[in-house]
Amino acid sequence: MIVITIFNLNDKWMIWCSLGIIVLMLTPIVSKIFGSLENFLFCFLIFALQLQVGFNPIYRSMNKMAGLNGLNISLCLIIASILLCTWFVKRCAQAARPLTTNKMWNLAGLAFLVISAISIVKTSDKHLTLFGLYEILSLLLIATMTCHYCSTRKGLHTVRTVFLVSLLLQSLLIIFQNITGWEYSLAGKSIARVERFSGTMLVPSAAATYIMVLLFFALGTAFSAVSRRKKFLVWTIIFLGIVALLLTLTRSAWIGFFIGTLLILAYFCKIKTIKFSSVFYTVTLILIGVVLTWSVLGSRINENHSDDAIVRWNLVLIALDMIKKNPLLGVGLNNATQVVTKYAAETPLIANAEGFVWVFIVHNQFLLIASETGIPGLLAFLTVIGIALRAAVMCMRARDPVLSETGAVLTTSIIALIWALNMDHVAGAQTYILLWFILSFAIGLRNIMQADMALKGPAPYRRYTAHPYSEAHYGATASANTRLGDAYSDPAGRFGAPQ
Repeated sequence: MIVITIFNLNDKWMIWCSLGIIVLMLTPIVSKIFGSLENFLFCFLIFALQLQVGFNPIYRSMNKMAGLNGLNISLCLIIASILLCTWFVKRCAQAARPLTTNKMWNLAGLAFLVISAISIVKTSDKHLTLFGLYEILSLLLIATMTCHYCSTRKGLHTVRTVFLVSLLLQSLLIIFQNITGWEYSLAGKSIARVERFSGTMLVPSAAATYIMVLLFFALGTAFSAVSRRKKFLVWTIIFLGIVALLLTLTRSAWIGFFIGTLLILAYFCKIKTIKFSSVFYTVTLILIGVVLTWSVLGSRINENHSDDAIVRWNLVLIALDMIKKNPLLGVGLNNATQVVTKYAAETPLIANAEGFVWVFIVHNQFLLIASETGIPGLLAFLTVIGIALRAAVMCMRARDPVLSETGAVLTTSIIALIWALNMDHVAGAQTYILLWFILSFAIGLRNIMQADMALKGPAPYRRYTAHPYSEAHYGATASANTRLGDAYSDPAGRFGAPQ
């Protein structure tokens, strides 16, 4: 507090420093509750996906419309770094398993980083490119630690449980903001052009994408074999999530949720485990949500969408012109904002009814990557996504029902995120961290499946819920005769622990 007073920092820093001190004081108690410091940190990492909190030790005050202005140290990066240090110390003491990732996926991520670094040859501002490279390094570190801890069944169940809790809290916050008109978020006031609320994030589209992905996991749990009491809890959370998603007024997330829901329903129909009541609940909750939010939903639906389509098409034309003139190296990572006006002047654009043309970077992450790092950069990024998507599809076809169901949800989430990336740019945003987390989760899930096959071979599925990696050392609780009546509770009935 003395430092804050001396340097005249604002109240927000005082609040966060106070919370940080409280967390440090409670860490021993919380670690005991979670079983270990690693479990607590991993749960905190998952929960932090919705917390757009960070600081910039190096920052350039400049008129930059999007992207990174400095070296942003996010909360997720801090937690991932602590996890890495914790693993390293335990590994040196031979008390931890080797870092579990995937070689091909690591090479694809490294290729994306290297190609992005090469784009500095064409960049107009090398400092901005270095900021972008730092972000990619941060994402790779977060993804590596996520993949390592998601390569166990304990990690799998942890992610799904914390996702449910996060969905509940984020949904309640957005609903509360809409009722009270409270605009404050962890990152400051929302930058939306109209009155839209974004929960703990800076933009409503990021909050909507986050809720959309978590709803897929909640639907997967609701459609699976859980007790009635827990189904009621899950359906309640789903309803709140649907209402919050509608209140974000984000059209791309609405469409993505619709597409993803159809994919999840198709999967459960194919394996013939879904009941008609689950379909009825889903449709009913969506309809009730639309009715309850129609007062704000109706005005959004009745807007002139053709103008938005013209704006987005103009941005696509500008990006295509960048790619056409810089196909190999692009204009430089994190530099599209600095040259977009130049290329806009050289591109024939469509004016709106008032004769106005809005110039901005393209609202499409794939085209943005291609325009900044060239076509090779886009191919590397697509390879990263493709490897993770293939891993999720392979797990979806597994005989293990928990792996199969989680694989289906991850497949749906990745497809929905691909749709979201086609509708917006996410560099420097919380959605970028979410994307890499989901991709690394899929790789970790495949590691579980491969470890099971190495242990048992392609034999018929034998029911157990512990990962085969040194079960005595890593908290396995399963036995050969484990009953899979409720895949998300332990013998004491606690939600989210393997039975």
